[in-house]
Amino acid sequence: MFTAMQTGDPDKVAEVARSWPDAQVAAALLEGMFAYQRQSYDRARELLTWLWSYPGSFESDRFVRKYMSASTLTLGVAAGVTATMPLTKDAVGLALAELLQGVGDLDGAIAVVEALEPSFISAVSLAELYSEAGRQEEVIDLTNEIANVDDPSALLLTLRGVAFRETHNYTAARAAFKEALKSSKRDPAIRRLAWLERARTYLAEGKKAMARKDLERILAETSDYPGLTELMEQAS
Repeated sequence: MFTAMQTGDPDKVAEVARSWPDAQVAAALLEGMFAYQRQSYDRARELLTWLWSYPGSFESDRFVRKYMSASTLTLGVAAGVTATMPLTKDAVGLALAELLQGVGDLDGAIAVVEALEPSFISAVSLAELYSEAGRQEEVIDLTNEIANVDDPSALLLTLRGVAFRETHNYTAARAAFKEALKSSKRDPAIRRLAWLERARTYLAEGKKAMARKDLERILAETSDYPGLTELMEQAS
């Protein structure tokens, strides 16, 4: 197993798991990490689903504790927000939720993230899932009293703005977007998303000139941002 880990050989990991049942937890974690990083998402989802349902603490597995305690997994949680985490059950849960979201299983992804330990990263994942599922009131409840202090909080405020817009609370939406955009130090992907969603809000209010200003801010940075062209046409 150690040799397989050093060489990054998923086939060897699977062979070890077949030969030694006691190694199945470490093998699933190791092969699941390999599959996730190599974008072999079907296999990663299969392995991480098994790990998520494992009743014991796989972090205390002897091989994991001795050889993988310093290993990490980098997750793209949402636009502009990544997290590098040790190989704990929370990391497995976040990765699994991302994979379930990718195949359209929003209810399954939400159930996983709701079971995680509360953190800013899990809140970002959950807010994005609630938003995609149209559960806007839950996005609002989740993002109450958030201030713009870092990238995750800026994204949460952006999703809060979207939730208020979708529930036709335009004044509250604009306030949330203003807070999300108050710092130029935030990740450009988050700021572009906030500009785009605020432009959608202005369009919903019939304020085309204000929408164009935000869309032109995105255009100044990139001309191929998803949805930009059609919104520019609506704002013209």
